[in-house]
Amino acid sequence: MKNGKQFGRVVTVIMALIMGVVMAIAAIVVNRQPFSPPLLIRNILCSFLIALVLGLLIPLKPLGDRLASAFSLRERTLPFELVSNLVPSLVINTFNTVIISGINILPNANIPEPARMNVWISAIFSSIGIMFVVSYIASFIAQKFAVKAAMRICPPAGPTGMRPPKV
Repeated sequence: MKNGKQFGRVVTVIMALIMGVVMAIAAIVVNRQPFSPPLLIRNILCSFLIALVLGLLIPLKPLGDRLASAFSLRERTLPFELVSNLVPSLVINTFNTVIISGINILPNANIPEPARMNVWISAIFSSIGIMFVVSYIASFIAQKFAVKAAMRICPPAGPTGMRPPKV
């Protein structure tokens, strides 16, 4: 069991890192912000931390699996994975969109202070849909890399050749 938890944590950290980079770049592009290294680094760190904290505190993948099972979908099939991935993508994307938009807009001196809250709310509603699509698609790709990397970092225990548990 310990190996399974360790495997899951490694997958979560790698997924958070990959998704942090993808979502940070997407936030800059979607919100039409001028690219700058400090903005990119700030967005990557924030997105990474959001995904990591949520991934460690909330069992998003098991919740998604339960949702897919509720639709009587068979595990390890494309329909199952498509439905299962909705929960993590929806939760992480919502937090990412709200927080990253706020971090980029609320302290922005170029936006008049009385208008910042309206600009922030407008940015959330105008970008949440496209950010969800980006998050949803990117998470499929990131999950494949994360699982392969985690299998190298946490090889199966024992001589049986058993694979680490499904995350």
